[in-house]
Amino acid sequence: MVIGRLIYFVLAVIIFFIVFRLIFLFLGIVDGNAFVSLVMNWGGFFAGPFFGILPSIHLPPPLGIIETSTAVALVVYIIIAQLLFSLFKN
Repeated sequence: MVIGRLIYFVLAVIIFFIVFRLIFLFLGIVDGNAFVSLVMNWGGFFAGPFFGILPSIHLPPPLGIIETSTAVALVVYIIIAQLLFSLFKN
């Protein structure tokens, strides 16, 4: 049970960084302060294996980019989290 919670926590942190990376890119926030840089760097690290799978969609200015490969990474990590949590739930 403890292993399941630990795995779920780690994957929740990974999902947090990826979700906020998607939000920041969509809003056009790519640089600004330490928090944004932290989220963009760590989110990019976890989404990195999925870069290039699908093309990014560039939106007109005030908006930014829909990074579809990062969205794919988010879906994959959610599926992995659910599978691992169900495996260690008992």
